[in-house]
Amino acid sequence: MWQGVPFDLSAWAYFNALFMVMRFLPVPFAASRGWLRASDAVYYITNGLMLCVNMADVAMFPFQGSRLRFAAIRSFFTDPNLGGIFLSYAGAYWWAFLLSALTLALMVWLYRRVEPEGLPSVKSPVLAWCMRAGMFLFVAALLVLCMRGRLSFSGKGLKPADAARGVERLSEMNVVLNTPFNLLHSLKEKPVEALVYFSEKELASLRSSVRVPVADAGSMSMRNVMLIVIESGGQHWIDRLDNAPEAKPRGLMPFLDSISGQSLVVRYNFTTGRRSNEGMAAILGGFPMFEPFIYMGSPYENNTVDALPSLLRRKGYATKFYCGSNHGSFAHGRRILNNLNGC
Repeated sequence: MWQGVPFDLSAWAYFNALFMVMRFLPVPFAASRGWLRASDAVYYITNGLMLCVNMADVAMFPFQGSRLRFAAIRSFFTDPNLGGIFLSYAGAYWWAFLLSALTLALMVWLYRRVEPEGLPSVKSPVLAWCMRAGMFLFVAALLVLCMRGRLSFSGKGLKPADAARGVERLSEMNVVLNTPFNLLHSLKEKPVEALVYFSEKELASLRSSVRVPVADAGSMSMRNVMLIVIESGGQHWIDRLDNAPEAKPRGLMPFLDSISGQSLVVRYNFTTGRRSNEGMAAILGGFPMFEPFIYMGSPYENNTVDALPSLLRRKGYATKFYCGSNHGSFAHGRRILNNLNGC
C-alpha cells in the first residue's frame, strides 16, 4: 500500500490543479469574495467526484476484479435504460450512496473550517507581487511533480502499468493503484475490436501451438540464456544478418557480428512495433502490434501471461533485464517483465 502514495498524489494533483491555480494566482482579484466562492465550488466538484468514484469502485470491484476504467463509465451512461439501472443500484448498494453522502458532508464541513489568509502585508506592491508570483511558481512546480509521480522532470510520468514495480503478484497492482488515477489514464482508450478469422477447428488444422514433450528427451541443459534486443535498428546494419546481395561490410556492430557466428541466428526478421513497450511485449510475450491497440496500455495489461521469463523461472532461472534508456521510459524492464510474469 505504501507503493501507492505516488499514484495517490498524482490523482490528487490532477483533480486539484484548477483549484490550486485559482487560489495562488498572482492577480489582485484572487482574494475577492466572488473569486474565492468560485474556487470553493471547483474544490467541491472535483474532490467530490474523486471521492464518489472511489466509493463506487468499492461496489464495482468484486464484479470486475480491477480498478474502474473510463470505458465502464461510458458504457453505463450510454445505456438506454440508465434511469432504471441507477434506481436498481441505489437500492442494492444503498450503503455506498449513504457513505458517499456522509463523506461529502464531512469534506465540506472540514473545508469550511479553514479560513484562507493572504500573504503578510508589505509596503512595496512590487515586493508583494513577487512574493505571490514566487509562491505560485512553487505550487505549480509541486503540482507537476505530483502529476508525474517522480522526483524529476526527466522520463515519462507514472502510468497504471508502473504499479507492477512495487508488487510480487499482478493482482496486487489494484492495491497500489487508485480509481481516479486509473480513470484519468484510461480516457483515451478505444474499445478493442474482436477479430475472428478462423474457427478453432480450422486453426488446429493449420497450426497447433500445443507441443507434447518426448518422455526420453533427457534433462534440460541448464545454460545461461541471453536475449539481445535491438531497438531503432535492423538487420541491414548487422553485417552477418544483411541478406542483400550487394551488401558490403560496414563494421557498425562488431560485437553482434562476432557472437552471431556462435549463436542461434534468424536471418529473416520482422519489425515488432514502433515503441519500446510494443517491441518487448511482442518479443517476450508473442503479442503482435495491432495499431492502435497496445497490449501494455490496454485493459488486459494486468493479466498473467506465460512468456519466456516465466517459463524459464519454473526451471530455476532468475531473469535480469538491462536497458540503455532513461529511467521511467517505456522500455523500463521491471514493468514489462512483471507484466509478462517474468521476474
